[in-house]
Order: sequence, then structure tokens, then C-alpha cells
Amino acid sequence: MKTKRIILMVLIFNLNGHVFASDNKDENLYKRIFSPDYLNVQYAGNAGLGSMGIGYISKDGKKKFGLNYGYLPKWVNGVQAHSVSAKGAFQLTGLRPIKSVYISGYAGTNFIYSMTHNTFATLPGYYLDNYYIPTAFHFAPFIGLKMGKSLPENRIPVRVFYFELGTIDYYLINSVKHSFRHFFPGWNLCVGISLPL
Repeated sequence: MKTKRIILMVLIFNLNGHVFASDNKDENLYKRIFSPDYLNVQYAGNAGLGSMGIGYISKDGKKKFGLNYGYLPKWVNGVQAHSVSAKGAFQLTGLRPIKSVYISGYAGTNFIYSMTHNTFATLPGYYLDNYYIPTAFHFAPFIGLKMGKSLPENRIPVRVFYFELGTIDYYLINSVKHSFRHFFPGWNLCVGISLPL
């Protein structure tokens, strides 16, 4: 663990030195990376009982990318779990029923890395080669509806509440294997809020 922290600090110092010694284009990239557009807090959704993180919105407001940390306490299902995820989404439709309210449908996926005692990024040696797949990495597709308040001249909502209906890769694989007989139990609902930074 100490080695990982040292490597991370070296990478951060190296990035800082490279960016400050370079031209304007790199400085703008640096500012963009370290100046996220929003803070995200979410309940449920395959990334832990609760998760929070930062996110970025494209210039046209139709694409989002976020990085999140999630936590599942042991009292929920007997196992404590931590997760790190990268979440991407794109707008499907949008409307403004009144000038200050924005409603949008969207879809996307989460790429989740789970950390607990029974998940593996690389399988232990006692498993058969090429028989099992690593259990720590998953993708979790979703569809969602977000509602936000924004200024009339701003197409990007200031504050966003959202609901997402999602699933996870192994539920999709099992539903296909069993002719979609177990399709609906694999879906879950999450709720969250995004606040501007």
C-alpha cells in the first residue's frame, strides 16, 4: 500500500512539472482536468449503497463523464465493499416545460472496479486457466431521467436530480443464457443529485 502511494505522488508531481513547463494548450487541459463541472452524490446503483464523485459536462451539455467512489457497509449484506467507477452518459432527449426547468432522458454505462475479499482483478493460481473471468471489473449499463433548474440562457442545468434504472453485466449474460426468464430481477433503481462546482 505504501508503494502505491509513493508511485501516485511521483506521477502527480511529474504531471505538475510537465504542465507548468509547457505551452498554453497543456495548461488549459490541466485546468480542465482539475476543474470538474459538478459534484455527484448517489444512493444505490451497483456502485455501493452510496457513492460520490466528480464529473465533467461537454460544451454542448449532451455528454457527461464522471469518476466516483462507492461504499457498501457490512450490515447491508454481510460484506463490506469499496468501489471506484468511471461513468459515461449521453443525452437521448431533452425538453424545457418552463424556462427555468430542464428535463432530459439519457443512457450510459458505468465501468466499476470493486474491492472486497471475494473479488479478484487477476484470479488466484488455484483457479483453472481461462475458465473463470476476473470478478472485480464490471460494466453496468443504465437509462435515466434528470430534472434540473437552470437559467434560461444556460443550456446546462445548475442543479440536477436524477433517477436511473440500471443493471450489471452478469445479470445481462444470465438473462440471455436463460432466454430472458430472469431479465427483470436484475434491474435496480438509483437516485442522485449533481451540484455545480
